[in-house]
Order: sequence, then C-alpha cells, then structure tokens
Amino acid sequence: MKKYFNQIIIFTLWLNTSLFAGVGNWTTFTNQGDVRDLLLNGNDIWCATNGGVFRYEISSGTFHQFNNTNGMTAIDAQAIEIDDQGKIWIGFTDGSLNNFAPETNTWESVQDYIGHSIYDLKIFGDSLLVALDIGVSLYDIKKAEVKETYKNLGWQLPMEIPAKSITMNGREIWVATESGIAASSFDLANLMAPESWTNYTTNHGLPSKNIQKIAAFGDSIFAATDKGIALLKDQNWILKSDGLPQLDVKDINTKGDSLYALTTSNLNLWNPENGSWTKIGASLAYLKCMIFSENKDFWVGRRRTTSTNGFANFSLESQEWTEFTPPGPPGNQFNCLAMDNNNNVLWCGTKSDGVFRYDGATWRQFTKQNGLPSNNIEVISIDAQNRKWLGTTGGGVAVIDEHDSVTTVIQADHLSEGIGAPNYIVITDIKIDRYGNIWILNLSAANNKVVAVFSAQLEWQYFTMQEGLLNSAVRAVDFDSYDRAWIASDGGVNVIDYNNTLMYKGDDDLTGSLTTADGIEANHVKDIAIDLDNIVWIATESGLSYWTQGSVATQYGLLSNSINKIEVDVRNNKWFGTSAGVSILAPDGYTLTHYSTDNSQLVSDNVTSFGFDNETGKVYIGTTNGLSCLETPYSKPLEDLSQVQAGPNPFIPDGSSQFTFLKLADDVAIKIMTENGMVVHQISNDEIFGSQAHWDGKNGSGEFVASGVYVYVIYNEESGLNLVGKMAVIH
Repeated sequence: MKKYFNQIIIFTLWLNTSLFAGVGNWTTFTNQGDVRDLLLNGNDIWCATNGGVFRYEISSGTFHQFNNTNGMTAIDAQAIEIDDQGKIWIGFTDGSLNNFAPETNTWESVQDYIGHSIYDLKIFGDSLLVALDIGVSLYDIKKAEVKETYKNLGWQLPMEIPAKSITMNGREIWVATESGIAASSFDLANLMAPESWTNYTTNHGLPSKNIQKIAAFGDSIFAATDKGIALLKDQNWILKSDGLPQLDVKDINTKGDSLYALTTSNLNLWNPENGSWTKIGASLAYLKCMIFSENKDFWVGRRRTTSTNGFANFSLESQEWTEFTPPGPPGNQFNCLAMDNNNNVLWCGTKSDGVFRYDGATWRQFTKQNGLPSNNIEVISIDAQNRKWLGTTGGGVAVIDEHDSVTTVIQADHLSEGIGAPNYIVITDIKIDRYGNIWILNLSAANNKVVAVFSAQLEWQYFTMQEGLLNSAVRAVDFDSYDRAWIASDGGVNVIDYNNTLMYKGDDDLTGSLTTADGIEANHVKDIAIDLDNIVWIATESGLSYWTQGSVATQYGLLSNSINKIEVDVRNNKWFGTSAGVSILAPDGYTLTHYSTDNSQLVSDNVTSFGFDNETGKVYIGTTNGLSCLETPYSKPLEDLSQVQAGPNPFIPDGSSQFTFLKLADDVAIKIMTENGMVVHQISNDEIFGSQAHWDGKNGSGEFVASGVYVYVIYNEESGLNLVGKMAVIH
C-alpha cells in the first residue's frame, strides 16, 4: 500500500468556497409582465405582478426582482402597500402576506391568511386592512396579529363576499365588491355586525354591481365599475361617464386637486365644472392600475398579453408614453424544455407564447411573427446538427436551425390534419433515435399515418392504425436498447419493431402491446420513457406502471398519480412531473425524493417538463406558473479525474459545513488520511451521488478530526484511475 501511494504525484487544489455552495440551490424564472398593483416610494416604483415583485429605480433604470428564492414565500402577488415605518407589504393570491424592510433588506412572512386570497391592502394607522376572498380583515402591525375579520359587510351583500378593493376616507371605509359597495366607519363600535355597514347596489343607481375601485374626491365619492363611473349624491348614485372613451374603468384616483380615471386604453381627467371626462394623451392598450409621481407623471401597470408586458410612464410635459418590460421569460407557462447541444442554451415551448431561448443571461422569443406556424408548442427535440424540431398544436412541425432561424415548416405534404379539423395538424411528440431518424407523432391523423418518421436519408416512412396501432390518439414515443419504438396512446402502448430496416415494411412487427389486460394502470397513457436499464416507465391517467423483463408492475409513492411528464437523466434518475410537484426515483429503483412548494422553492406544483444541463447537473423544471432550476450532482459521467474540484481549502468543520468533491468520474471511491497514511474516513462509491461527494470533517467514529494537513485519494480499484490532493483542516 505504501509503495502504491509513493508512486502518486501529490498536488493541492486551492479553490474558493463559492464553488461548493450550489448543490441543492433553487433559482426561479418568472415573467413579471402582468402588473396588478403599483406603489411609489421615493425614487422607486414597486410593482406586484403575476410572477413576484420588482422594484424599479426611476433615476438609474435598474430592476430589482423578488420571488420565492430570494425572500418571498409566494409568487402570485396582487396587492402592495407601504406602512408608516417604510415597510413594503405584499399580498398574494394564496393568502401569503410578506413585508420587506428596505433599511435591513430583510423579508418577513405572515401566515394568518394562508388558504384565502388577498386582493388589496390599505394602511389604517398602526393597522393593515386586508381585502380577502371572505371580506375585510384588520391586522395589527405592532402586535403582529389579526384583530378581527369582517365577513358580513351588510344585509344586502352575500356573507363572506370577496372584497376587491378598499378605500379609506378619513375613518370611513369603502369596500368594492362584485355585488356592490359596502361602507362603514371606524367610529362605530362593532364592524363585525352587518347593521354597521351601508350597502349600495344597482338599486341605488350604480351602473353595474361589479365595482372595480372607489375614490374620495373632496366631499364626493366616486365608484368605478365595468360599465362606467357613478357619483354618490343623497344616498343615490348618478352616472358620470360622459367623455369616457370606454366604460370599463379599471382604476380611479386623486392627485392634489385632480381626479383621474383609468380605462382599458386611456387616462382620463375629471372636469368638475361640466361634470365630464377628458381623455389625456394617446391611447395605450391593456391598462390596469395607476399611481402618480411628484410631478404628476403617471405610472401605469398593464395586463400581460403576447404584445404587452410590464408597465408604462406617461409624461404630462411631453404627452408621451414610455413602456418598460421587466427582465425575465416572456411568459410563465412552460409546456416543454430541451437543452441545446452546443452552447447549453435552454429552449422552452409554451401553450400560447411560442418558443423562448435562454442562454443563461438573456431571453429571446420566437412566435408566428418569426415564422412559426403556431404559438402552441407541444414538444422540442434537438438533433445532432443542433436543429430544434418543434411539434405544434395546429401548425405541424417547424425547424429552427443552428443559427436560430426558422427554416422549415412541415405541414400537409407529409403530415395530416386531424379528423374533422381542416388544416389543423397536432404534433404530440418528436424523438430522434440514435441513427438520426426523427419520429413524429401526428395526433388523430385523418389519413391514419399517426407515426411519421423522417429518416437520416431524408426519406419519409409511416406506421398506421391498419398495421396494428391501438389508437390514433398517440401521445409519446421512446426507444429501447433494441431500437424498438414504444408508442403511448389513448388505447395503451404499442411496440414498433422495424428490425432496423426502416424503409422496408416486409419485416415490421407491431404485435407487441401493453394494456390494462397486461397490468398497466389505465389504457389512457400520457407519457412514456425508457431508462438506462431498459425499463419502460408508463404514465397513465390512473398512475405509474413499468415494464421490465416481460412483466408489468406498478410504482407507488409518487406525490400524485396525475403524472404530466417522465424524463430520465444522464445518471439514470427518473424524474416524474406531477400535478403536486416532482418525484425522483433513484437508479437503485426504490429511493424516492420529492419536491413541492411545501418543502422546497419549486415555483409551482403543476410540473409539466424537464430540461437537463448534463455539463453542470442543473435541472430546469417547467411548470404552469414559471420555471425553476435545481442544482444537482447529476452531471454526465467523466472519463478521468482531470476536472475534479475539491474544497473549500482550508476547511473549517463546524457541524454544518462540508468539504466537497466536484466533477468526479464514475465508479470511484475516496479515502481521507493523515499525512503519515492513517485512514480517518472513507467514502464508498455507493455514497457518491452523481459526480459529487461530501465530507463533514469527522472520522469513522463520528468525531471531528484534529487540525492539520490531510491527504485525500480519489481512486477506481478496477481501472487504476486515481488522484491525490491535500487539504488543511482548521478548528
């Protein structure tokens, strides 16, 4: 043994601690273009959005974005307010209530309203009024407790009616609901009692029962509805919509001695002398909410669409609009993911926003305007030439070339429209086999050619219902180690054995199939994937089945039996995207790991897709409400130890820190020894996950080793592969 170690060249890797802080970290990517509420705080505009919160510095043009991985406990923000101490309060649709202290740059969370929805927030003295889906709640900020909740806002409104917005006029409280208005005063003894509230409905002259916002202007009260604006006079409402270009009024507010109304496309100024409105400036679509800066310029939040994103500023001086888009993906619904072969660029397909390209720093969007036949992308597959093959709903197949240009659209010449759906071609999956053949699933093709193959020799081949496919509603395809194609459909699973003669039909065998008669959980199969051990994983509408060595079994223990996606990573982990989060089955076949919004920083529980960066081990997780990235040790196996990183060095074991080995080759083990060759700790191959291993600074007896210089040896006994390094341990 001594002779063996004397032959090894010893060197030391001195690396920065930050290299070893990544594993297990989450990053969230969300679109923050749907602005629901705005707040002006000095030189900053704060925006509550569908994808979190951002702060925009007006003077520098800098965005500071917040989500569930950098302070907040939720994503879908609806309301924002600032208290007398300068804390920023955020209300979310899941009932989360967060506050941010700018002086200390810290977040706090209030969990009292979890399970409800928060629609609006208003400061009232030392309290916070919270508009909920069950009424209005009074939260004591200093005592950090709910004082009381008003669930009955008057006899003429339903019990526990959602409160859409709150307006304070002195000690008066005005609540906008979908059934009218509730008004009261904190001078009254008991706001819990319905008789303490006055109600106004269409019976009192309101143009609509759907109240959007209420504003106090001088001695008057104005109500903005989806059918115009009304003024309260002698306990009745008078319509005051003259001059409004649209009647759907999204917001109404005062600045100084002026009253402004925001319709879907315009800003409007109230003229008290003639009782009408005047449109200000040019029109701008999809307006939603507004605030005013000190110079009376307007900041307006907008509803996100395929053509709008973020917020805008209207200058009274120049009478011009300036539009702003916060950084991030162009949308939040990630339907499919694929990793670029050459540059580790992530490609994302969406239900309605086309394709996103993310290079680690910037996002780029491809839509029908760039040549795509449809913005509804079902699948992305990347071939050896780095071409992106896109399967769409309604438009067939499109190809984005290695230069990121849409070069090809494959439609009616080789693919078929659906039965009863003229010119509407739906592609549910595209997979590329190891020979470069491109397999395309053409859902319910009217010509029955539901499996189309574009060969590496640029020829087309098809497989049809007449040849034995179980169902025309084909959903997914994958290949086993014998080059057979497994087809998932609404009628079960087919096996296409073309005997490696793709263009010759004479030896094709489509008799192999799996249905409930063979033991799978249901015949409606949503996805299929074959792992590195040739085990076939089958996601049905009733749960997960798998086929191995000629028999079918059921896999239990996932977060949900509603499985959207199955993927196998380079280390043979099985990743299951479900409606309740992610379940991961280890290569050993029985160890399950789960991630959901309850136990992790996953952005949403409805997981639809995965994208693997095999170089770094990062796993991108697509959901219906954003994109998450989890840093894992599951990078592709390395052939040698030339890229190993180890650290931090020096290492200070304290019970929570770890000495980490990165970029390990397969089938290695590690010994940690004193300089005179005494082994203090061993890490077997079974304890190494993917390409990483960790040591907590303890010996085999569970005690911390003494300070000093230690030698680590990374080795493979069978191949003789080895690497030696030194570390300094300091207490």
